Parts: sequence; structure tokens; C-alpha cells
Amino acid sequence: MLRTASIGLDGVAEQSARLAALQAAYAEAGSRRVPIGRAHRI
Repeated sequence: MLRTASIGLDGVAEQSARLAALQAAYAEAGSRRVPIGRAHRI
């Protein structure tokens, strides 16, 4: 059984901004590879 936990982070503003940028880049990369996966589906 899968479980998730939410953990609050006490970081400075710079860390929050960098984390937000990383999350956005990760989401964009995932979105860009969807068409490739569809095109190469077996």
C-alpha cells in the first residue's frame, strides 16, 4: 500500500524560489516527453 506524507519546510525565500523553479522545470520536462511516449508506444 502506498502512502504519502506532507512535511513542511522552513526554508529561506531563496530556497523557496529555487524549489519552485525546480518543480516548474520538472513539470515542463514531463509535459514535453508525453508526445514522444505516445509516438513510440508499442
